Amino acid sequence: MCLNEDPANLEWVLERVDRLAWGVGPGLHAGLLMLLCNVSFDEAEARRHWEAMVKHRAALSEAAGRPTPLRVAMADYLFGLNQRAPRSRLIDVIQTWRSGSTDMLDPLTSLHAKSFLDEQISREASRALRFKIDLSYVHVEIDDFTRITERLGLTMGTVLIKEMAGIIASCIRNIDYAARISGSEFGLLLTETDRMGAYHVADRIRQKVEAFHLERRVGGRPFELTASAGVASFPEDAGGPEELVARAREAWFTARARGTGRVATHYRERREYIRLTTDHQDLQVTLGPEPPGPETPGAKISMKNISSGGVLFESERPIEMGRTVQILCRNRRDTDSVMIPGRVVRIERFEGESGERYEIGVLFDLVVEEQLEGVIEFLERFSSEPAEQPRAT
Repeated sequence: MCLNEDPANLEWVLERVDRLAWGVGPGLHAGLLMLLCNVSFDEAEARRHWEAMVKHRAALSEAAGRPTPLRVAMADYLFGLNQRAPRSRLIDVIQTWRSGSTDMLDPLTSLHAKSFLDEQISREASRALRFKIDLSYVHVEIDDFTRITERLGLTMGTVLIKEMAGIIASCIRNIDYAARISGSEFGLLLTETDRMGAYHVADRIRQKVEAFHLERRVGGRPFELTASAGVASFPEDAGGPEELVARAREAWFTARARGTGRVATHYRERREYIRLTTDHQDLQVTLGPEPPGPETPGAKISMKNISSGGVLFESERPIEMGRTVQILCRNRRDTDSVMIPGRVVRIERFEGESGERYEIGVLFDLVVEEQLEGVIEFLERFSSEPAEQPRAT
């Protein structure tokens, strides 16, 4: 609302922005400059520019002998002193609101509203087809948000949504679009961005959410808030805008099935689902360290079966549920190998001949379809070979 304030109240408004920075959290200044000026900065740089704009307004007011409107100072700073003219524009939020575009902004977060984002998806999809450029969509949600609000209250839930919006705004460019879909759900339309680029944006948001909230204490303990995301690209994953959004949401469900604080991409399995048992003499499966390193060699395991989705094996020692691991699959015959990241999703204790043992299931965490194809190609070599007596691994 700053651009519409009269000079008498503007000082109060600027002071209020500073106070809000403490309550809203990271991303306030980045979101503010994106909203008002259509320029994208990380939060630290955005805060520096905002403070420079306020000082520049004070200098202009002193030189003119009367209060200078903030919009004038911002325009002079961007187009003159800072030379941001090629990609800057001042947006009068109040005038836009009064013009009848009530669906353009989400009133809680100041991100775009869902209806506005839907229009842009259709427009950008047409542009992507016409000019053969990349387009991706990311569906992001705060994990277990209902449970959090039940424990901490709706007021805290509102604060978390605003903080999430600020983090998202700080992670995208001025040519991208971000909207609050409903509740704690957000949609990001990333123009000129392929699948892997969209994955990196989503993962950067995930990391920032976790890092920021670990600094907060609730009941004397770190507040471990996480967010998960699903990624889809156009036209590889979808034939139209609605399907693109649906595919990203499906990928989000895949991410949540793997745990909290996860990012998954949509992919289509173009080949038959492969499952191998221990009847393959040349297939060696090793549980690698996380992170891999020469000083911590991998542990040999007794594999029960392996597929393009995961591996089931026996171990003398338990592994913590949800732990990230590395599975090394190697062909003894030609030393060909593939390292697959995964997460422990099952552990069952049983009594074996040599004492206590554990059956452990690991779900592979394959980021993009190309990784899945690589695993399938590796396993296909064994599915076409005659079964032999397994060796102990």
